[in-house]
Amino acid sequence: MFNASSFTLCRKAIAERDNQIVSFIQDILGNIYAQNEILRAFEHLDTPSAIKTAEYLDSLTQNQRSSLPLAGIPFAVKDIIDVKGMPTNFGCKAPIGYTATTEANIIKLLRAQGAIVLGKSVTTELAFLEPSATLNPRGHEFTPGGSSSGSAASVAANLLPLAIGTQTGGSIIRPAAFCGIFAIKPTFGLIDRFGILNQSPSLDTIGFMANDLQDLSQVMRLCTAACPPRYRNKTLRIGALQDELIETADPCTLQLLTETSQICKDLIFPISSPIPLKKCVQLRMLINNFELHHQFNCIVQAHQKNLSQHVLTAYADGGTVCTNQYFDALNKTTSLRAQFASLFEEFDALIMPASLGEPPKGLDSTGDPVFNGPWTLLGFPVVNLPVAKGPNGMPLCLQLIGSPNRDLELLENAKRLSIYLHLSE
Repeated sequence: MFNASSFTLCRKAIAERDNQIVSFIQDILGNIYAQNEILRAFEHLDTPSAIKTAEYLDSLTQNQRSSLPLAGIPFAVKDIIDVKGMPTNFGCKAPIGYTATTEANIIKLLRAQGAIVLGKSVTTELAFLEPSATLNPRGHEFTPGGSSSGSAASVAANLLPLAIGTQTGGSIIRPAAFCGIFAIKPTFGLIDRFGILNQSPSLDTIGFMANDLQDLSQVMRLCTAACPPRYRNKTLRIGALQDELIETADPCTLQLLTETSQICKDLIFPISSPIPLKKCVQLRMLINNFELHHQFNCIVQAHQKNLSQHVLTAYADGGTVCTNQYFDALNKTTSLRAQFASLFEEFDALIMPASLGEPPKGLDSTGDPVFNGPWTLLGFPVVNLPVAKGPNGMPLCLQLIGSPNRDLELLENAKRLSIYLHLSE
């Protein structure tokens, strides 16, 4: 099977085909059709559209094509994001899907750089907690996580180098961690959300999954207005978060934290001040449920019998939250954001586990987003780093957290740490 795990490999493959992008895309699609019968990572593949775009790129002059930095790079789109001419079904049994007549802004941005959208990757129902049919390429009996399960699996299986996901709780970082790939959940609001499902407007965030940190950096540079990195002439300083919530992690995860801190003793320093992560978890859930109740009200009223208990329970819980409680939670979030932001006066980044441990065995759960929710609430950028394997041979990952709007700097710091940990070998 052709390995399409990185931009570099894709460009090399195109060059080996006499620079014919059509031939390359045909091979990529062939791999996907063969593998998708097992992995079930794709909800919809649009071969005619992909081939048509490839033919257009092949018709360009060399100078015209060279002006498109992502020319021929294939990517997948989570099926809560509109792509013109493709179905958007939201992973939902309720008949609420449609063929999109408009396109999400992030899709327009990637197309403008020459990238080719191949189709829609599987999402959990309404980007919430009901498991999807997607399998984890690292171990089929383990959950791939959610809600961006198809995006993570397609990248982890080396079917393509880039996929778009979204995160409202832990839906980018958790599946990336469970599938053992790199990912970035950007600063809240950095990427325009026009054309995506609104579950929780205060939390919903678009992000990217890839097998290569450099690929994530290039996409972020091309598609966002993130501040450029500040190149500092000093040793990288990373703050290791310590909190009772983190102590609930699996023993293998806590061991990974200890070993990483020992290996990187010149880079990683413990943060001794109190860190209210549990408070962040509680506030995020309250805000999410309240906003989900209002955003999904029409869907629940019309299609209750076709919705999972996960959605119905969150909807009911959100209905018990009064407006004063909701705005109080937003105000408390503002204060917590300032408290956590102050840590970046001393540290370049923060570090903690990306998940409680290895992906849970079985496909009846997407795993617990408890370690991801605080950063979604605060809106800080996060990068997932696949670092090791656990007792079952499944991925164990750490997440690196950066200062708001310093996403490119966070990615540069993630590269520096990954080199130190030999993750690129």
